[in-house]
Amino acid sequence: MATGCWSEGPRNDSDFERRRQGLVLFAGRRWLIEEVDEHAHVLQVAPHQGGNVPQFEPVGGEEIHDALIEEMRHVYESDDTPGYLDDAARSLLTEGRAAYHRLDLHRLSILEAGRQIHLFPWLGSAASSVFAVALATVGLGAEAHDLGITIPGANSSPP
Repeated sequence: MATGCWSEGPRNDSDFERRRQGLVLFAGRRWLIEEVDEHAHVLQVAPHQGGNVPQFEPVGGEEIHDALIEEMRHVYESDDTPGYLDDAARSLLTEGRAAYHRLDLHRLSILEAGRQIHLFPWLGSAASSVFAVALATVGLGAEAHDLGITIPGANSSPP
């Protein structure tokens, strides 16, 4: 069990229900919110099945500017290979470009993977975080990461 606080509490009972079953990051791990005690400002949590936070999700890392994300997308869509890259870097660039095209990210901004939906707005971390918070206010446990937003426990199939 872990506890945490928030500075601006929920405004009504439905806000509490939306926070329940949401996710929080704490001590480098994901935790599923089981209970919310508004008055004590305590969250009761259990380990999330996803375990440790993937490397692409910053835990207090630097914010990424919109221009950098735009340049990353340009690099994925380009065929140019900078001459200064060593063999390992060239291999990673080739692998990244192949995945970008295989997943149709040059056309799509939504990717479904199992019971997760990944959104790629191709914006910086500040905008992605705002978007994730907006999704959380409508009951989706969205998590912002370096390249976009993940909605765990969701899929695009109708119920």
